[in-house]
Parts: sequence; structure tokens; C-alpha cells
Amino acid sequence: MTTPKTRPASPPPAGPDDPPGAVTPFAPRSHTAALVALDGASWGHRCDVGFEAITIGVEPDDDIVISQWQESSTPTRATARRSEQGVRLQAAETAVLLVQDEQVSVAELADGGEFIVGRTRFRCLVGPNVERDYHQTLFELSTRDPLTGSVSRRAVLESLEREMGRARRYGEPLAIGLFDLDHFKRVNDTHGQRFGDHALRTVAGVGATWALAGDVLGRFGGEEFLVILPTHDVHAATERLESLRRAIEATEISRGGRQAAVTASFGLACLHNGDTVRDLLERADQRVAEAKALGRNRLIGP
Repeated sequence: MTTPKTRPASPPPAGPDDPPGAVTPFAPRSHTAALVALDGASWGHRCDVGFEAITIGVEPDDDIVISQWQESSTPTRATARRSEQGVRLQAAETAVLLVQDEQVSVAELADGGEFIVGRTRFRCLVGPNVERDYHQTLFELSTRDPLTGSVSRRAVLESLEREMGRARRYGEPLAIGLFDLDHFKRVNDTHGQRFGDHALRTVAGVGATWALAGDVLGRFGGEEFLVILPTHDVHAATERLESLRRAIEATEISRGGRQAAVTASFGLACLHNGDTVRDLLERADQRVAEAKALGRNRLIGP
């Protein structure tokens, strides 16, 4: 997968007091609109948008180069240009844009609006503070999973390390729950990867609604999520995770006239003296494997 390229900007000329041939440090000019890639190999890349259209596509000469959408036999291509309201997007030929999970050929997005071309998600930045908003977006990308909005793997592992230290310092219990969506490959194979992405976002939304203050829920990888439950002993953690399992089981995934139900297999582990982060995660992962071996859609505790 290739990364997007941005049109290079020339550095400013040397000042009157600079030695011959010198250039001053490059300071980016203020732009009124930009696109930022939120995922994939192009993660974090920015392309400024003016009133002249830029292209997003799979060809080497496109301004932003993305990977071909594997479910489509036609090229994935769109253009973006500045408009008075924000950024105007136009899908080329038979390509489509995905805006708020709806397929469209034309869209007008304001500041903060997001869209997908192929499998790459972009955010529009519009206004006088594009530079500040870009750096804020980079910070969010370092702590949030761009697909689901859940805490990222890196951030949830950092939280787990902090909570383990706090639990030991104050002599409090700590539990974690690792859960994996059951037969998720079947969901993707049957309904397509866009439906699968929507299912992941839906499950993440269920988890966000379920979580209480102090809980941490993050996407651990693929269709796997990690829950951190500070101050929870085995009994309290079992009750909480069972309630999340039931909430996922009761959720119907619906998109574009298609419906599917998903379930999850849970593994519970509690902090022991001498545990490392790896020890705790390995025990939880073993319980997930046991839950799947016993028929899935269940919680196995320590």
C-alpha cells in the first residue's frame, strides 16, 4: 500500500543577513482547508486543499495515492476542492464515497467531516486554525482507533500499565476482560468488509455506552477488544463483563438493508502479585480460547 504524496512547497529564500546560498527554516503557511488520512499506510498524512481540484486515487500521479478497494473491480477515485462551505468531494466515474456509512457520489463537508475513499478514511479540516487542528488530529490518532473511535491498542496498553501500578500502590484489585467477536470472518465474507467495519463500530459504540467512569475499553486488534476494570475483584468483574456480553448479543447490526447478529467470547483475568502486563494478557487470552472451544458467546473467568 502506498502513501499519499503532497505537493511540495519551496522553502522561503534566504534573508538579507544570511550567508550566500542559505535558506531560512521552512515555516508552513496557513491553509484554509486540508485533508488528513486517519488510517492505513497513509495514516497522519495531510494534503492541503485549494480551489483547484486535487485527486484521490490509486494512480501514481494522483495527489493522494491510496490502495485499490479490493471489493471493487473499478478504480477508486475522487476529487476534492475548496468551497465556500468547506470541502466539496466528487466521486469519479463509477467510484463512490462513503459519508456517514452512506454511499454518495457528491458531498460537501464542513470542518471535522469525515469520508472514506476505498478503505482510507479522511477528515476535513477547514478554517483559520487548520495547523492547530492538524496537530490535534495527530494526537487523537495516537490515542484513538480511527475505525471504531475506541482507545487505540497503544493507549489501552499504556492505561493497563498505569492501572497495574496504581492497584499495587494502593492494594486494590484489578481485572481485565479480553473479548473477540465470534465468526467475524464469516460476517465479512457474507456481507462484505464495509459491513464488517460497520459492525466493529457498532460493537465499539455498545461498549462505550456500557462503560462506567474509570473503565477503559480499547480495540486491541482486528475484532478483539480489551476492557480494563480498576478496583474490580473477580465477582464484580464477572458481573460487569457478563452484562457487556449480553448487550453485544442483543445488538442487531444493520446497514444497507442487511442485518446480522454478532456475539463475543470473553476471557477474564485478575491481577496477581508479580504479574507483568504480558502475564495478565496471556491469561485473559487463554480464557478467550477456552470460551471459543466451549461453543463461543460466553465468559470464562480465572
